[in-house]
Amino acid sequence: MISNIDQRVLFWDDSASSFLDITREVNAYNDVSASLNFDVGDKLYIGSYFPINHKYLNISSANAIAADVSVEYYGSRKWNPVVDILDYTELASVPLARPGILQFTPDRDEGWNLVTDTSDEPYLTEFSSGPVVYDKYWTRLGFSAAIGSVSIAYVGSLLAEEDELLREYPHLNQAVLLRSWEVGKTDWLEQRIIGSEYVLQDLVRKSVIVDRSQILDIAPLGEACIHKTAEIIMTGLGVKNYKASIEQASKRYSESINIRKFDVDANANGQKERFEKRLTTNRVSR
Repeated sequence: MISNIDQRVLFWDDSASSFLDITREVNAYNDVSASLNFDVGDKLYIGSYFPINHKYLNISSANAIAADVSVEYYGSRKWNPVVDILDYTELASVPLARPGILQFTPDRDEGWNLVTDTSDEPYLTEFSSGPVVYDKYWTRLGFSAAIGSVSIAYVGSLLAEEDELLREYPHLNQAVLLRSWEVGKTDWLEQRIIGSEYVLQDLVRKSVIVDRSQILDIAPLGEACIHKTAEIIMTGLGVKNYKASIEQASKRYSESINIRKFDVDANANGQKERFEKRLTTNRVSR
């Protein structure tokens, strides 16, 4: 579960000029979803501890209407459009059609503003009757057309894809194992999300990062997520049956998280910059 203090998610209903706080529904990965009806002008606001350049959106009830997605962030006392968007929730020009990562690049010429108090920020007029939120950087998503009803189950992080997990651990690609875990289960998405959380929590505990939003590039953490996810799955399937495999996955996880360089946002601008790529941290040990 993502801390409700570190991430706030709000839906702006433009016709009603009001916010709906969906933080509780989307910060925890469970059976609860936020059902939203997007018209033109409606926005999804994400308040984060650091600036962000991506989010994973788990869509439980998909959109079927074509539209362009827009991403803006609050900086220089105004909303700035990002310069580049890679939308992995899109299918055939339909956004929010499937679970996926929305990745974007903030404008280098426009910085971010930390909003210390939404009720005391004169340029964020929409918050005049909205919730009071302290110390957040704000990003918002919108659409060029009314896309109607969409349900979002989770807004957070996902560090590895299903096919990446199964390439490393092909024996997990068995329907009987999925059914053993849960009737009707068809993939290991829940376990990959939990594995992602464990990786990020490990980095916080080791003081590599302060908050998940400092991770600018998920690729270097994919290997660690794969091994942690496999460990979670095999532990759940039975320690006695998979003892040696669990120990091996745990060892591989420790090795893959014990790296010297992380793509961490060191200056709170949401940009992966060359000097940050060269940053060296102390080795992480368990």
